Amino acid sequence: MFASIAKRTAAKGLQTALGLSAPRASWTQVSMAAPALQRVLAGLTLNSSRALSSGASDSQALSAAAVKKLREHTGAPMMECKKALAALLADPNITDKSEASLMQHAVEYLRRRGTVLAQKNAGRSAKEGVVVVAVDKNSKKGAMVEVNCETDFVSRNSTFLKFALRSALASLDNIGEIEGSVDNTSNASEMNIDVLANSQIANGSNSISTELIDVITNTRENVKLRRGSIVSLPPDTQGFIASYVHNEIPIPDEIKGVVEAAEKQGRSVYAGGAGCLAAVAVEDASKVDDELEALGRKIAMQAVAARPQYLHRENVPKEIIDKELSIVTAQTDLSSKSEKARAAILNGKLEKFYEEFVLVDQLFLVTNESKKPKVSQLLAQHPAKPKIIKFARLQRGEGAEVAEAAEAEAQATSNQ
Repeated sequence: MFASIAKRTAAKGLQTALGLSAPRASWTQVSMAAPALQRVLAGLTLNSSRALSSGASDSQALSAAAVKKLREHTGAPMMECKKALAALLADPNITDKSEASLMQHAVEYLRRRGTVLAQKNAGRSAKEGVVVVAVDKNSKKGAMVEVNCETDFVSRNSTFLKFALRSALASLDNIGEIEGSVDNTSNASEMNIDVLANSQIANGSNSISTELIDVITNTRENVKLRRGSIVSLPPDTQGFIASYVHNEIPIPDEIKGVVEAAEKQGRSVYAGGAGCLAAVAVEDASKVDDELEALGRKIAMQAVAARPQYLHRENVPKEIIDKELSIVTAQTDLSSKSEKARAAILNGKLEKFYEEFVLVDQLFLVTNESKKPKVSQLLAQHPAKPKIIKFARLQRGEGAEVAEAAEAEAQATSNQ
């Protein structure tokens, strides 16, 4: 616009100087009449444009550097970083406009926006994400968390994965505080997610809930810590924690430092679509060998694939057994059978139920043998006399529809 005004003003002056006084004399006519003067005017126009923008160029360069630095520090999208810095530069209440001051205020600004975004996105369905398994070999404890997002694309985002990995590792650091009630079907402990959210990230100053806001700001999706489980050996119990992750996700190079730092502490952490932890107790720890550790991992793999609902027969509630027996009675005419025959039929049906839903009674799937042994039979064959005393299994998105419906109902009730 300024260049156009400069051209029109100069043209009028040249019209008079060159005798082109016609009211409709154009800039093209002037150019044709005086090529040399055209070059002079072009130079004047360029100089005027430079003069108008010279004050902005330095600030733009500084702004671009600041935006880049803020993005690298927070991981927030570029446009969000630009908006934050622009708002702070225009804020009369911020007198210190130094880079250090702006960075500090910008981080707080982005977190406030992230909190609003989190509240806005909270009602959106989040069934994608990862299951992260973390094991501390020294303390013989394991923690598993499910972290959800809306899309598979974000589930492989390095910011999202870093948060999920650090959340699982933070669970190991805070087991005493976050351990909830025991699940009587598997003997594992449920994780108190609300307490975990307020726990501190290891080697960091932020809580998990604060970092969650940063992740939401970065991904623009509904991200949440949905649930978790804890599996550990009781004090003075010998053994180890077996683990398995299905469809393991490769860790991006930029966050491999999280995994490497954990390994230096005797910890392992993996992310995938489903996972299992199993506490393997033994009578003699000296007899724990690579073969038994491999077997423990295969049993964890079995739990992911076969989806058992109970660890031992003793973990099956009486009402479930009564329900199964009533179904068998309704489906089969037992009135004409002898008492011995009726008992055999009912016991046979129960055995089928146990083989399907009880981990140690399931046929072992991870073998090439034609006649598959039961899990309990494989354990009994090892000289360490191992026993599975706890297990937990999580699969990404499993039961999410029911959980989201319950959350929506609770929200609707609170708004009434």
